[in-house]
Amino acid sequence: EDIKLISSLNNYGVEALTDYLEDREIDYIYFVGLTNSGKSSLINKLIELNDTNLNQLTTSYIPNTTLDFIRIKIKDNLTVIDSPGFIIDTIQDDLILKKYNLKVCLKPKTFQMKTGETLEIENMYFNFSDDTSVTLYMANDLRVRKYYKPVTYEYRIDIGYESDLIVSGLGFLNIKKSCVVRVANIKANLIEVRSSILGG
Repeated sequence: EDIKLISSLNNYGVEALTDYLEDREIDYIYFVGLTNSGKSSLINKLIELNDTNLNQLTTSYIPNTTLDFIRIKIKDNLTVIDSPGFIIDTIQDDLILKKYNLKVCLKPKTFQMKTGETLEIENMYFNFSDDTSVTLYMANDLRVRKYYKPVTYEYRIDIGYESDLIVSGLGFLNIKKSCVVRVANIKANLIEVRSSILGG
């Protein structure tokens, strides 16, 4: 019940967030998360919504535009603290970072993978041991292609029926059938597997 869906771009849920904080008499709130996840943009919406005379925060797709903790008093009883975003290994390239920054509606892409085929996502490689359908829920502009290509894979992941393979900071691959996925060019600690959140 404490998960709130919010869009600063579309001004969705921002007022409800303010009401939520006031109802629970929360005086201080820290905004933490990945770089470019929208922390400063959300704070700017809170500033705008509450008709304060404060200057808005600078936002950019370039990592770490926010360099230090910034305290902003939105109301007499509410102070928000903006924090520098943290970067994971998958999104350090500025040119690629533009592609990861979701500004438009996500369009899932589905690939019918054959046994032994590799799916390449921006120089990250996922090789499938069996035929399966794979749907990507990631930024639309990422370079994605599939092919048979010999790649030295660094580790393997056992995937169960109807699972999501999460790539931290990017999104996830929905994989329909049980298989083994061999992975290259992305650290194992950035990968996680869960039961599909989309169901059958």
